[in-house]
Order: sequence, then C-alpha cells, then structure tokens
Amino acid sequence: MGIFAPEPKWVTDITEFKLLGEKLYVSPVLYLYNDEFITYTIGSRPT
Repeated sequence: MGIFAPEPKWVTDITEFKLLGEKLYVSPVLYLYNDEFITYTIGSRPT
C-alpha cells in the first residue's frame, strides 16, 4: 500500500475443515484492492 492507494477495504472469513480427523479453522484477512492476503490464522477454535 502506497501513499496514493485507495481507501483500504479488508475482508475476513472463517472456514472450517477437517485434517486427520480434527476440526481446524482458518481465518484469512484479504486486502480487496489487489486481492492480497495480509495475514491468516489457523486454530482449533473459530475465535
């Protein structure tokens, strides 16, 4: 993001999936200006 970038629009979601019989949750943060993932977390709880 540069000085002339438009107003930031970020979105997030929580997705549940199973891996080796365990539920896991992934929650990415996406920057909509360039469809770039800013960060993400993976955990055993959706919080």
